Amino acid sequence: MSFAVFASFYGLNGAAIARFAQLVILSGIAGTAWNALFNVVPAQKRGQVLAFNNGVPSQIGVMLSGVLLIVADKAFTVQQIFWIGAFIALACGVFVWRMRTAYAQALVDALRAGRLEVFSASEAAFGGLQGDAAALNVAIQALQDPKATTRHLAAEMLGKMQAASAIPALTRLLSDPNADVRASAISALGALGANSELNVIIAHLNDPEERVRQEVLSAITQLNPQATPNLIGELDDLLKYDPSSATQMKAAMALVSLGAGEKAIASLMAWLNSTDSQIRLSALMTIKEIASYLNIPFDIHPLLNALEDPSSPIRRAAALALARFGGATVSKALIAHLNDADETVRSAAAESLRQRGDESRQLVLEIFESDHPAIDAALDALAPGKPESLTPLRKYVQREINRARSLRNQLASLPSTGRYVSFLRDHLRIQAALCEARLIKTIGLFGDMHTMELVRKGMHGTNAENRAAALEALDTIGDKQLAKSIVVLLEEEPSRLKLSTVIGTLLQSTDIWLRTLTVCAIPELDLREFIPTIHELKSNPDALLQETALKALFQFGEVKPMDTLKTVSIFERILLLREIPIFADLSPEDLKRVAEIAREQWYPQNSAIFQQGEEGNMMFVIVEGNVQVVRTIDGKDQIWAERGPGDFVGEMAIIESAPRSATLHTQSEVRVLAIDDETFKGILRERPNVSFAVLRSISRRLREMVV
Repeated sequence: MSFAVFASFYGLNGAAIARFAQLVILSGIAGTAWNALFNVVPAQKRGQVLAFNNGVPSQIGVMLSGVLLIVADKAFTVQQIFWIGAFIALACGVFVWRMRTAYAQALVDALRAGRLEVFSASEAAFGGLQGDAAALNVAIQALQDPKATTRHLAAEMLGKMQAASAIPALTRLLSDPNADVRASAISALGALGANSELNVIIAHLNDPEERVRQEVLSAITQLNPQATPNLIGELDDLLKYDPSSATQMKAAMALVSLGAGEKAIASLMAWLNSTDSQIRLSALMTIKEIASYLNIPFDIHPLLNALEDPSSPIRRAAALALARFGGATVSKALIAHLNDADETVRSAAAESLRQRGDESRQLVLEIFESDHPAIDAALDALAPGKPESLTPLRKYVQREINRARSLRNQLASLPSTGRYVSFLRDHLRIQAALCEARLIKTIGLFGDMHTMELVRKGMHGTNAENRAAALEALDTIGDKQLAKSIVVLLEEEPSRLKLSTVIGTLLQSTDIWLRTLTVCAIPELDLREFIPTIHELKSNPDALLQETALKALFQFGEVKPMDTLKTVSIFERILLLREIPIFADLSPEDLKRVAEIAREQWYPQNSAIFQQGEEGNMMFVIVEGNVQVVRTIDGKDQIWAERGPGDFVGEMAIIESAPRSATLHTQSEVRVLAIDDETFKGILRERPNVSFAVLRSISRRLREMVV
C-alpha cells in the first residue's frame, strides 16, 4: 500500500504519507500478526523461537539492506530501486497469502499435539511398517514360532501390513493345529486378496471349528469368487444346517455377495420373526452388511417393525440396517428415532441418515426450524455439504448463540452457595457448554468436521493454551461469518442480571430440569415473591416437578408435611447420587434413571449387608448410617475400612464377577440404595466418565490400604 501511495504522489508529501501508513501497518497489524504466528509453537519453545526469528533474520535483513543501498547507489536509478522494492513487496504479499493454508494446518497440528491423541482413526494399523523389509521378514519368521499366540499375532500383522509376499507362508499356516492361528491366516489371506489360494481357503468351509468356518465365509465375501453350483451348494448347506447361528448369518452374507440372495432372504426373514432376541439382533446386523449387495426386492417392513422393538440393541441394529434402503418412509422413520429414549439408538439413526446424504438432508434440516429436542442427533445426521444446502443452519446458529449467551449470563448472576443452587449452576454450565459444542459442530458442517472436533475438544479442555489455540483455529479455518459470531460469544464476559429476573426466566424455561432445579433453589435464595408460582407448579403433570414444588412450599411454611413412611424421594436420591464421585458427571436425566432403578433398603444395627465369599450382584450407596468393611483372614476378623453417608460399597464383586472379598457390618441403623449388577455394568459401558471415576475411587482406596 505504501508503494502504491508513493508511486501516485512521488515527492516529499507522498513519502511522508507512505511512511506513516507503513508505521501504522507494521505497529498495529504486522507486529501482532507476527507474534500470533508463533501460537503453533509449543509454549516452552515459543520464546526461544521468537527470539531467534527476531534476532538472526532481522540482522541478516539489515545487512542485506546495507549491501543493497551500497550497490544500488552505484548501479540503479531511484525509479529502478522503487520498482525492485515494489516487486519484492508483491512477492512477499503472495508468499504470505500462500502461508495462510499452511498456518491453518499448523494450527490443527498444534491442537492435535495438545490433545495427545494416542489412537487416530485416520491412521491405518501397522501403516508405519508397510514397505519395511526387516519388519516383514520378522513377521514371516514369527509364523513358525512354537507359540500359537505368536503365530496368531504374526498372521494378523501381515494381513494389516498388506504384505502380499507373505501369501505363500500364510497358506502353509492353514494346516496349523491351532484353530485361532488357522482363522487369523484365513482372515489375512482375505485381506490380501489372495485369489490364487481360493480353493485352499474354500476347503476349510468344513473345518470343525466354527470360528474358522466364519473366517472362510468372510474371505469369500472379500475375494468374490465365481459362483459355481458346488460353492453355492456348500454355502446353502451351512445356511440351513450349521449348528452355529453366527455361521449361518455369515453364510447368508456370502450367498448375497455372490448374487444368490434369494436363498438367503427367506432365512433372514424367518430369523427376523424369531422369538429369540439374539437371533433377531444377529439377523439385523447381517442385513446391514449385505444391503449394498442386494439386487433383488427386499421387504423392509420387518426392519421398520424392529425400530419399535422394546429392546434398544434391536432398535439400534434396525436403524443401522435401514441406511442403504431408499424411500421417504425410511427417512421419516429414522428421523423419528433421532429422539429415541436410548442414546445408542439416536446415534445409529443419525449415522444412517448421514449415509443417505441428500435423500434425507431436507427432512433433517426441518428439525432446525424450531427448538426440537432431537437437535443434537440431527447435527450428527447431517454430512458436510455445499454451504448453500445448509442455509437453514445459519438461522439456527443465531438462535443457539442467543441461548448460550443467556445461559452464561444466568450462570454469572447466581450466587455460588447452597446445595440446590450449586446443582442449578452446574446444570447451567453444562447446558452452556453443550450450546458451544453444537455451534462448533455446526461450523464443521460447512467445512472440515474432523478439525472442528479437535477445536471442540480443545475448547472444553482444562489447558488455557489449548483453548486459545482452539479459538484461533476456529477463527482461521471455519466459515468466516459464523466463526466470527461464535468467537465473539466465547471471548465476551457474561453480564450479571438481577437475581429475581434470572429466576423468573428460568421458571418459564422449556427445560424441565432447569425449572425443577430452580424451584429447589428458590428457598435457599429466600425469594418469597415466587411462592404463588410454586403453588401453580405443584399441580404440574411432571411428577418430579410436583415433588420439588411441594418440598419448596413446605420449606416456606406454606404446606404441612405429609405423614408418610420414611423413604428417600426420587429427587433426594438424585442429589445423593450426584454427590458420589462415580456419578458426579452424569446428567440429571441419567441420575434420574439410576435413582428410579435403585432399590431402597434398611438394615438394623449390628447386621451384615453381605458376607465375605458370597456372590455379589449388588452395589450399595449409603444414605444414612455407618458400616465397617471386615475381612476374615486365617479365622481372624480385620477391619479394613469404615464407610458412611455418600460412600459406595460392593462394586468390586460386580466389576470382577467374583465373590465378595469382605463382609459389610452395620455400626448403626443403615439405609442404602441398592443398584443391581446389570444396571451398574450398563452405566460403565455407556458412560466412560463413570468408568474413569470408578478407577479413581479404586486407586484412592488402594492408597488408603497401603497407608
